Amino acid sequence: DEPRGRGWGEGLLMPMQGGRGRSVRPSVAGYENALLGLLSLMIGFTFSLALNRFEQRKAVVLSDANAIGTVALRARLLPEPHAAQAARLVREYTDARLALGAAPYASPERKRAIDTSLRLQDSLWREAVAATALDARSVPIGLFTDATNHLIDMHETRVTADRNHVPEAALLLLYGIATVAMGFAGYTSALAGTRNRVPVTIMALTIVTVITLVMDLDRPRRGFVTVSQQPMVDLRAGL
Repeated sequence: DEPRGRGWGEGLLMPMQGGRGRSVRPSVAGYENALLGLLSLMIGFTFSLALNRFEQRKAVVLSDANAIGTVALRARLLPEPHAAQAARLVREYTDARLALGAAPYASPERKRAIDTSLRLQDSLWREAVAATALDARSVPIGLFTDATNHLIDMHETRVTADRNHVPEAALLLLYGIATVAMGFAGYTSALAGTRNRVPVTIMALTIVTVITLVMDLDRPRRGFVTVSQQPMVDLRAGL
């Protein structure tokens, strides 16, 4: 009697488990699709933010180089000895901006480059004040003063652009959604009774690659994607 009762119980249990598995799998697959869709939305959102900030940094480097070049040209219109002194300061300032672009973020080299830039800005402004004292109505001196003022403004614009990153909360949410989505992908494969290691691995690597690209764009001073300093290099060669 005992073996027959055990077989009868197993016969009742197996249909229940099969029916429950069939009802759970579509529900879990729906959650997986929803999470993957939300992950795609978050990746697109953070990628757009990082790319916009990256383009802004590139544009600021070009604007900074143009501002320095304008000061260098208008410095030639100053009376001596202010013209020679301003030209020397502009060359030193360009070297400091090149050092700023090459220094890692939050490094002593970067702080030193910023301090040097501020010191040279003050020296250039002193030259403008001294030249103005000679002839307050001189148009060339006024143009040099305006260009120097714009150069000082561009310094803060560039430093602020370097500090402008994708919000940390958005990145943490992206990491969390990616982790949960990949967990559901593995759970769905387990419920299906199949081992889809290759497609799941490819999807995971793709997600990791895209997130790494987002981080690389958002932190352009490290990694493979960097902001080109070529406008500043060309300017220095011209000076």
